[in-house]
Amino acid sequence: MAVYNDAPSSNYSWADSSVQGTIKFNGTTGNSGLVARYVDVVGAAPTNYYYLRLNATNNRIELVKVGTTTTTVLAYSPETIVSGTDYKLKFYLYGSTLKGYLNGVERLSISDDEFTLGSAGIRSEDQGISVDDFMATRIMYSDDLESGNAR
Repeated sequence: MAVYNDAPSSNYSWADSSVQGTIKFNGTTGNSGLVARYVDVVGAAPTNYYYLRLNATNNRIELVKVGTTTTTVLAYSPETIVSGTDYKLKFYLYGSTLKGYLNGVERLSISDDEFTLGSAGIRSEDQGISVDDFMATRIMYSDDLESGNAR
């Protein structure tokens, strides 16, 4: 897993954020995607974070919570994953609201508040990938202008 944070590791300052990137699978199995609110490593494994991933083995986009002892798929939607195709992922986290976008279309939306701070990054499991246009940004206000809830 590759993780980015502009603060020292003892000062996790990423709460409300948007993480995005273009991912291209180089095979037909495994999963890869964007990590947010990543906190720490227990043993050799990264734990305690949210993961918006493309699961090529099960052909779906998933929003996953990785804890110290369990990994839970919080939401998913069918999606055929084709090797060599660019997939634009965006992971939006504001308070307890978590949203996953694929190619500019919102596909997943849930509420979960277990992890509130952490780093952003990219993770790939059992899959070679190419990544382009990775960007992690803090959200300093809500951009929910349509419903009149901007803050």
